[in-house]
Amino acid sequence: MKKFQRHYIGSRKLFTLFSGFLMLLHIQMATAQWTQTRGPQGGSVTALAQIGTTIYAGTAGGQIYSVSGFGNEWVKENSGLPYYKINAILPAGMFAATYGGGIYLSTDLGINWTESNSGLGNLNVNTLVQSGTMLLAGTDSGMYYSSDNAATWNICQSGLTSSSRINSTLLSGSEVYASTIAGAIFSSNDNGINWNLKGNILAYSHLVLSDSDTLYEENFGLIRESDDGGVTWNFWSHLNNYEYVTAMIKTGSSFIAGSPTGVQISTDNGTSWQHSTDKYVFALMLSGANLFMGDVAGVSISYDNGLNWTYSNEGLVASGCNALAWSGGDLFTEDYETKGVIRSEDDGASWSIANDGLVFTPDPWYGNLITDGNNLFLFNYYDWFKWSPFSSSWSELPNPGFSFGFIALDSPDIYVVPGDSYDPYLYHSSDYGVTWENILITDSLDHIYEVSVLNGEVYTIVHSPNYTNNIYYSSDNGSTFSATNLPLDSFAIPCCLFLSDSALYVRYFDGGTITELRSLDQGATWDQIGQGVFNFVWDLKFSGTNIFAATDSGVLLSNDKGDTWTSVNDGLSNLKVYSLALSSTEIYAPTYGAGVWKRPLQNILSAPDVEADAFSFSIYPNPFQRSTTLHYKLQKNSTVSLEVFDLFGQKVKMILRNESQIAGEYQYSFSGNSEGIYFVRMIVDGIIFSKKIIQVR
Repeated sequence: MKKFQRHYIGSRKLFTLFSGFLMLLHIQMATAQWTQTRGPQGGSVTALAQIGTTIYAGTAGGQIYSVSGFGNEWVKENSGLPYYKINAILPAGMFAATYGGGIYLSTDLGINWTESNSGLGNLNVNTLVQSGTMLLAGTDSGMYYSSDNAATWNICQSGLTSSSRINSTLLSGSEVYASTIAGAIFSSNDNGINWNLKGNILAYSHLVLSDSDTLYEENFGLIRESDDGGVTWNFWSHLNNYEYVTAMIKTGSSFIAGSPTGVQISTDNGTSWQHSTDKYVFALMLSGANLFMGDVAGVSISYDNGLNWTYSNEGLVASGCNALAWSGGDLFTEDYETKGVIRSEDDGASWSIANDGLVFTPDPWYGNLITDGNNLFLFNYYDWFKWSPFSSSWSELPNPGFSFGFIALDSPDIYVVPGDSYDPYLYHSSDYGVTWENILITDSLDHIYEVSVLNGEVYTIVHSPNYTNNIYYSSDNGSTFSATNLPLDSFAIPCCLFLSDSALYVRYFDGGTITELRSLDQGATWDQIGQGVFNFVWDLKFSGTNIFAATDSGVLLSNDKGDTWTSVNDGLSNLKVYSLALSSTEIYAPTYGAGVWKRPLQNILSAPDVEADAFSFSIYPNPFQRSTTLHYKLQKNSTVSLEVFDLFGQKVKMILRNESQIAGEYQYSFSGNSEGIYFVRMIVDGIIFSKKIIQVR
C-alpha cells in the first residue's frame, strides 16, 4: 500500500474513537513545547465582570482574559484554571464558577487561580452570587453556600430541594431568588441559609432580570413578570421570532436582551423589539453608561444603549477551531462564528478573514476544508470553492448536480461520497472537479459511508441492504472494485477510514463503544488496536511511518502502526484537540476554546525516552495464574498513581492514588477476579504508562 496523507478535515468528522486506558504506551518527553499562536482571535465569551477599570472575560474554553481600558490588548489570566466553561465571574473576592471544575479563587486579581471545592458535592456550577458575606453556588444537584470565602461549602437543605438543578439565581434587594430546572421558584431573606417555595412556573424556565420589585422569567421565548416576589406570574413580552433569552439587563427605560440570534432592544416596555446584532449572546454587562457583550465572536462594547457595537478582541484567543488546513505555506481554519474562513500567512502570528468570493448558502453557513498541501477546496452540502493564492480569493466551482458528504483528494483526482444517503454512487473527477463520472461500486449497495484514496488506490466503506458493512478496494482509480473483509456486526456503524503507508484503519461505533480496527494486508485480516489508548480521538494524521492522533487528551504519537503510543503534550495547556495539520517543519493543533497551537515537528519525532531516564516498570509473571508482581524504580522523587482496569475499562483495583514517593524501588502484588485481560495504568508526575497483563487458569 502506498503512502497516504489524509487531507479531509471537515468538522463532520468529529466522532469519538474509543475510551479506556493505555495498552502498551512507550513514554517520551519532548525537547520543545507547544506554543499558542495568536489566533484566531475572538471566540465564545460566556461571562463578564469588572473590577475598577479592568474588564474580565470568561470563555467557553475555560480561559479568563483581562483588559484595562477597552480597546487595548487582552491578557490571559489563566494560571491554575482547568479548561471548563466559565459560567460566572464574581469580582467581589475574585471567584470563577466553572461547569465541570467547580469554584476557583484568585487572590491576585486573576493572575493565579486555586481550586476551592471542599464540600462542594457537584462541580457543575451554573450560577454564583454573593449575598452579604455568603457565597451561593447553584449546581446541577442543588444550591451550596460558603461563609468562609469558599474555603468550605455546605448544601442548602432548609426549604430548598437539594437534588434539583439550579439554573438561575438573582439578587433583588435583601432577597435571593433561585429557580430549578423543574420550574420551582425559591427565595431566601437570610443570605441563602433558609429558603421558601414561592411558586411554580414551567419546567426549564429561568430568571432573567430583577428590576426594583419586579422579577422576570423566560421559558422558550415567552417572558413573564411577577410583582409579588414570584408567587404569581403574568405574560409580559416575547422576543422577535420567540427567541429565548440568554441574558437580560435594563438601562434607563430600555430593556436589552441577548438571544441566540443576537441582541434585541425594547424601549416600550416589551411591546416591540429590534435587533442590533446577529450572533449568539452569552453575557451582558452594564458599566456606567456603556454596555459590554460577550458572544460567540468575542467581546464588544456599545456606547448608545445597544444600538451599535464595536468588537475589540486583540489578544483574546478563545476560538474553538474544529478544522485546520496547511496549504501553500498558509494556515486556514473554518470559523462558524463569523461564518467564514480565517487565514494566517505568517505561521500563526496574525490572522485575518479570507472570505472574498465565498457565497454563504445555506444560512447558517458551514464548510469543510480539504487540501493536498498546494490546492485548497472548501465545500458544504451543495456548494464548493477553490482558493486562489494569487488573488487571495475563492472561486465558486460549478455545481456538479449531487450533494457533498465526504471528499478524498488525490490530485488531480477527487472522490465524493454524496451527502444524500439515498444516492448509491461514488463520484469521481480526474480534473479537479471540471468533469465528473458516477461509479456504482456494487449492485448490492444501500449507501456509502466513507472514501480514502492516493495514487489510484481507492478504499470505500459500503453499507448493504442486508445490514452488512464491507470495505471495497480499487487499484485503478475506481474503474473496478473488489470486496474485502470487514468483521462488523449489523449494528455497527463505521465512522471514519484512514490510510497510512502500510496500514488501513477503520473506526466504528457499536452499542456505545467506539473501536479502532487495523489491517496490514489491504483488508484481508483485521486486529483491534489501542484498547484503552484514547478518549475521544477526532483525527489521525500521518508523517512517514509516524501517526499523530488528535484526542480529548491532547496529541498522541505512534511510530509502530498503532501498537504503542506516546503522549506529546508538553506545553499544550488545552488538551481538547479536534484536528491536526502538518507542514514540512511544524505540527498544528486547533483546540476547543484556545485557538491554534504549534510545535516543531522534528522536536516531537526526536524526543528522548522518558522511561529510561525517569523510571522503569515491569510486571512478572505475565501471563499469571494466581497473582503477579508490579515492580518499578523511580530515579527521582515523584507523584505516583497505580490502577488496574479490566478489558472494558472498568476499574478493578486502586493501588496508589497521587502518592508522593521518594526515588527508589517499589513493588506491589495483584490478583485478578477471574481469568482474562487486564490493563495496569501507572501515572508518574502526570505522564501515563500502561501494560497489558493476562490471567490464565
